[in-house]
Amino acid sequence: MHDSRVLVIDAQTGKVKSQLRSHTDIVWSVAVTQTTDGRTLAVTGGGYRQPPGGGAMNQGTRDFAIRLWDLQKGKEIRRFHGHKEMVHGLVFRPQSTQFLSGCFDHTVCLWDWQTGKLLRTFKGHTNQVRALAVAPDGRSAVSGDDASQIRHWQLPAQAGDLGTALEKNDAIALEKAIGDMDAMGPELHAAFGPLVKAFTHGQAAMRPLGAPGPRDLRPLVARKCSP
Repeated sequence: MHDSRVLVIDAQTGKVKSQLRSHTDIVWSVAVTQTTDGRTLAVTGGGYRQPPGGGAMNQGTRDFAIRLWDLQKGKEIRRFHGHKEMVHGLVFRPQSTQFLSGCFDHTVCLWDWQTGKLLRTFKGHTNQVRALAVAPDGRSAVSGDDASQIRHWQLPAQAGDLGTALEKNDAIALEKAIGDMDAMGPELHAAFGPLVKAFTHGQAAMRPLGAPGPRDLRPLVARKCSP
């Protein structure tokens, strides 16, 4: 809202259940998700204030931080800093602890809401990003800007992809998953055991790890597994 509030409204009664106050300028975007443990979370993004009646944007307090909220408790959990302009698009990635943000600074960012970590910054837009959407399988996303351009982004592999690659002995998928291990959250621990086991026992998909040449993945595994 223009008054910097976020309202939580009961869809059946139309009544305001709570007001979330933390932003210091206009709130431009909101996204909501339900976690596997039953919590309802939201992320909100803001930016410039527009004078009543329209006209040029007043840069005001330049509040570009994204907020993470626990909607049941009406409590702010975390802030995400990094964007340099208005955050005009937000969307959660399905079945993960990640969300995407689109900004007037021409970037799309991927964040981990559980750790607060910025995982990826996607660059390519030449104008203000206003809209975002993620594929139902969570593997890719699209973003739209004020230059009428839509861009398609391949998102990092998740821990489940690592396990699937091992089960299918898929060396190509495994290489991609290992390359994206830095973007995986705590769920990586479940896949780490099978990864080590496969490496130790020489599983077919892991043979590139022990072979010389361009597909030697040993340096990549060591780099991604280092603290």
